[in-house]
Amino acid sequence: MIRWGASLAALSVVVLSACSGPEVVYYTLSPSDKRVSPTSGNWDLPYRIGSVTVPAQVNDTALVVRLSSDRMMVLGQDRWSASLNEQFRDALVQSLTQQLGMPPVQNLVPSSKDITQVSVDVQRFELLPGDRAVLAAAWSIDNLPTTKGRLAGRVTCYSQLETPSEVGVAALVKAQQDNLVKLTRQIADVMRTAGTGQLTAAEQTAGCYKS
Repeated sequence: MIRWGASLAALSVVVLSACSGPEVVYYTLSPSDKRVSPTSGNWDLPYRIGSVTVPAQVNDTALVVRLSSDRMMVLGQDRWSASLNEQFRDALVQSLTQQLGMPPVQNLVPSSKDITQVSVDVQRFELLPGDRAVLAAAWSIDNLPTTKGRLAGRVTCYSQLETPSEVGVAALVKAQQDNLVKLTRQIADVMRTAGTGQLTAAEQTAGCYKS
């Protein structure tokens, strides 16, 4: 009985060791406040975040990296703290708040027609190990304030951003955080200047057109 009990104890240790496996590491897409430098001039009108979408193939809690043009790999031990779509939306809100000096108001006004609205459609979200992070997104701003103080019109823009990355998952995440900061800086710049009726330098940089 003693030998049998000792064998069971030893087997339990082996099974527990095998089940524990490598530790799961969780990441967030939100950059630290120190890395988000507010652009000149605050935004003093209410605005909200509209639809935010990311590519379906990477919209997971697990990080997905691109190995080649036709190969992607899911990292089992490296995860976002929420689904990528939720992560991107939260990071967008945080970074825009830092850029504009004012958070969005999501549920405080009765109609989206009453305030400026920002929507983002992410078309490429790629992490290339030891190389770079790529972020490409089409985005629009509705109900922009004009020089006469009225809300009217829409600006639609397209941003293609790349940031080099060192080796390692943490470095890839940091590179993509930097891309998101660049994106929100472009959005903030256009929000401040787009109501003039002419394409501004900020809009030309972001590849915008008005409708």
